[in-house]
Amino acid sequence: ETHVRKLHIGSEAQKGEAAKELRKLARDAANRQPIVDAGGVPPLVVLVRGGTDAHKEQAAHALANLALDDAIRKHIVDAGGVPPLILLVVRGNEKQKENAAAALASLAVDAANKKLIGGAGGVPPLISLVESGTDSVKEKAAAALRNLSREATNRKPIGDAGGIPPLIALVRSGTNTQKEHAAGALASLARDAAIRKTIIDAGGLPPLILLVETGTDSQKEKASVALRNLATDDTDEKRIADAGGLLPLVQVRGGTLFRA
Repeated sequence: ETHVRKLHIGSEAQKGEAAKELRKLARDAANRQPIVDAGGVPPLVVLVRGGTDAHKEQAAHALANLALDDAIRKHIVDAGGVPPLILLVVRGNEKQKENAAAALASLAVDAANKKLIGGAGGVPPLISLVESGTDSVKEKAAAALRNLSREATNRKPIGDAGGIPPLIALVRSGTNTQKEHAAGALASLARDAAIRKTIIDAGGLPPLILLVETGTDSQKEKASVALRNLATDDTDEKRIADAGGLLPLVQVRGGTLFRA
C-alpha cells in the first residue's frame, strides 16, 4: 500500500521508485492481487500514459507482470490501459516498447481483449516491432500477434498491414521462441482463405516444413497446424508436396493435430 500511495502523491522520483518496486513485486503471483486490491492498477496506467520515460518503462513492465494473472487483466482494461500501451508500442523507446508489447500479449489472451486491441489500432505497430525491433522486442510482439490472430476479425487487418512476411521471416531465422510464436500466428492466420494464399505466395511453406522436420516439439506442433490449415484443397497440397513437405503433410493429416 505504501508503494501505491507514492504513485498517487509522491514526488516524481518517488513515483518512479514505487513503480519499480511494484514491478518487482508483481513477478510473484501471490503479490498481484494485493497490488490490485490496494488500487495499484489505475496509477500505473496513468504513468504509462503521461509519466517520464523511466516511469513509463517501469509502469508498463509492472502491468505486463500483473497481466499474467487471469483475474487482473480486466482491471487493467477497465482502467483504460490498452490505448496508452498501444501508444507506447508506437512511440516508446526499445524497453518501453518491449514492456508494452509484453503487456498487450498477456492482455490478448482474453477473447474480449483480442477484439479491443485490434479495434484500437494495435496490429500495425506490433507488426512494425516484429519487422525491426530487437530480438526481445520481436519475441514479445510476435507473441501478441499470435494471441490476436486467434480472433477471426483480427486476421484480415494483420494481413492487410503487411504482417505475413515478417512472421515468415521469424519462422525462417528467428530465435526458438520467435519461431514458435510466429508459427502459431501463421497457423491461426491460415484459417482465413485469402491469407492462406498470401502465406504461400510469400514463401511461407519451406520454413514451416523445415520447422516441422527440425524444430523443437513445440515448434513442430505450431508449424504442423499451419501446414494443416494451409492444405485445404488439392492445389495447396500439391504446392506443399512440391516444396518438400509431402511427408510432413502426411504426418499432419494422419497424426495428432495440435492447437496453435
